[in-house]
Amino acid sequence: MFGVLNPPQRQALAAALVRLPDDIAIVPMRQLAWPMGTLTFAHSGLSTLGSEAVAAAELLGAGILASGRDDSPGIRLACDRLGIPYATVSR
Repeated sequence: MFGVLNPPQRQALAAALVRLPDDIAIVPMRQLAWPMGTLTFAHSGLSTLGSEAVAAAELLGAGILASGRDDSPGIRLACDRLGIPYATVSR
């Protein structure tokens, strides 16, 4: 997606990402690393990226909303077992 943007558009996008609203949190990897490891061990079929999403949701007391194209059985199952809301949206 970023490849279709010209350099000024890419710079504007990067600047907007740096100025995220206060209600959007970026959880430091240092806080996620141990929970990710325990999740990957406890839930077979959960990828590293999936364990990051689940660990962040659990830490923040949040849910996961994924694209229907990226629906992950591993994430879905881990969320179900942990009581984390998980939903998909179609494009």
